[in-house]
Amino acid sequence: MSTNELVDSFVEKALNAHNDEMRRILSWAESPIERLMLAALLADGWSLGGPSFVNIDDREASRVLCDVGAEENSVHQSLINSTGELVVFVQPTVHVGGKRFRPDLAVVSQYHEAFAIELDGHDFHERTKEQARKDRSRERAFIAAGWQVLRFTGSEVYEDAEACVEEVYGIAFRRLASESA
Repeated sequence: MSTNELVDSFVEKALNAHNDEMRRILSWAESPIERLMLAALLADGWSLGGPSFVNIDDREASRVLCDVGAEENSVHQSLINSTGELVVFVQPTVHVGGKRFRPDLAVVSQYHEAFAIELDGHDFHERTKEQARKDRSRERAFIAAGWQVLRFTGSEVYEDAEACVEEVYGIAFRRLASESA
């Protein structure tokens, strides 16, 4: 086998492993809009050498995410230390303001900053006044707990998922740069 053929076989092996990992992570999403946003986050994140993607059980997520602002959150810190500057949690259960919430995605930084990413597909959000009220109440609870909420409509994600992801990473990495300076 020539050197080029050997290189090609390793490249193919790496691409297959990458594709398998991407499919595994995408299986965590619960809706088509979440799968699309997650796929875009994966594509851009990996090209940046960016965040790790984690799907952990509710109990573990609660321990990691219940107090992202606390310097003493050892579970959160050990996870960040083992994965990098940013961790993207898929469908975590988060305790804020004495209530349990489940953002579509959560991005947490090594500096204990947290971003709840909410994807508002028309089928599940703002179809009734009650849904709108719950969404706004939830958003206020996240903000009161020190989270930044990044909300995207289904149309925004379907029309330009990459622009949505650039906004998420732009905000998160800009905050990381200012914290590390």
